[in-house]
Amino acid sequence: MFRTISWAYGHPWHFWAKVVGAVVVLIIGWFWGDIQAVMLTYTTLLTVTTDLGTIVIQNTGSADTEKLMQQGSELGRAVPGARDVIQDSPG
Repeated sequence: MFRTISWAYGHPWHFWAKVVGAVVVLIIGWFWGDIQAVMLTYTTLLTVTTDLGTIVIQNTGSADTEKLMQQGSELGRAVPGARDVIQDSPG
């Protein structure tokens, strides 16, 4: 689930959906007569969803890093002498 959300945040349609949303909000605010209140609400919702998206993307990246480290550890145990080479390598 998190991987799908992370993919969606990086997709170009996500950007265009936010642009279209801003235009729709401006039109609604203009017809309603209070653009400032509508834009404040829209900006607040946009900020909250962006923050949540950042958390999801970081979580997905952390999970990928953990899997990579587990695979490296398994490789180090499976190949004779690999642990010595990994420990002696610089950086």
